[in-house]
Amino acid sequence: MADFALDESALAAPYSSYARCTRFLREAAEEAGLTVEPWHGGRLGSEVLWVPRLRLPDVDVPRLVVTCHDVNPLLPDGRPAWKRWWRARRYLALLRTAARRAWRMCSPSRDAAARVAAALGGPTPHVVPWFAPGELNPTPDERDAARLAGWGLTPGYVLYLGALRRHKNWQTAVRAFAALPGELRARHPLVLAGSRRRAERESEKLLRALGIEARFIADLGDEELPSLYRGARAFVFPSRLEGFGLPPLEAQACGVPVVASNATSLPEVLGNGAALLDPDDVGGFAEALAALLADPAAHAAARAAGQANAARFSRRATGTAMRALLDA
Repeated sequence: MADFALDESALAAPYSSYARCTRFLREAAEEAGLTVEPWHGGRLGSEVLWVPRLRLPDVDVPRLVVTCHDVNPLLPDGRPAWKRWWRARRYLALLRTAARRAWRMCSPSRDAAARVAAALGGPTPHVVPWFAPGELNPTPDERDAARLAGWGLTPGYVLYLGALRRHKNWQTAVRAFAALPGELRARHPLVLAGSRRRAERESEKLLRALGIEARFIADLGDEELPSLYRGARAFVFPSRLEGFGLPPLEAQACGVPVVASNATSLPEVLGNGAALLDPDDVGGFAEALAALLADPAAHAAARAAGQANAARFSRRATGTAMRALLDA
């Protein structure tokens, strides 16, 4: 019998964050010597089913492990409280149902785990962190140039990666870039990678108002990410709410200096390897970016610090945390 079954239904949407985390759990389990039963529905051969999201399958299993990535829908995101009320109510109901059914719960950071415990008024979930996959490293690949050319890019750009959603606070990244000296903007164009389905008009309007341009990239496959990261001169991530903060950690692993917000889990995950600022400090973000883009010594120091921090996270560390959860 396998050590546990892994709900792999999220893999049906390969570009989703849940699909990535499903793959991480499988890889980390294998690294730790745990045997995994891939589960896509139907009968289970294992006594434990690990579900990497809160929406639980309708299945009878003796022991259910549930990953709660964050409680972002319960936290302020810049909108009035009355606009967030209905979504928060539904999410809290989902969280409570998951907690009631779960044998064990886990979250990817101490910050997220503490917030889950506070929301439920119960025990703190186990921490099972994410990591940057091995292919995300600073070593150039022969496919990098062709991939960048396919996006109309050359190395040296400022990169933001994440959906253009309210809590990601992408507007601060755009405004900070607009505040850079013109010669830096010319040498280091802005790239916004990720879905902008909810903000296409808003993003175009903001760019016009600021008098700048940006290159948009969507629907990135995992195999393309290393090239996109490695081509960046700096990575900017002013998110207000993160359960972990995988994109800036991945940028660090690829040798790209990071300027990020000091909110929720990001200080815990990025450590001393990034410039951490108030998410609304547009001037601070612009100043930090300018230093990285204009000063080779500052860039080299930030690059080294970021890589050292990213090394704290690995398949082995995640696998060890998974084994500890199952053995608790």
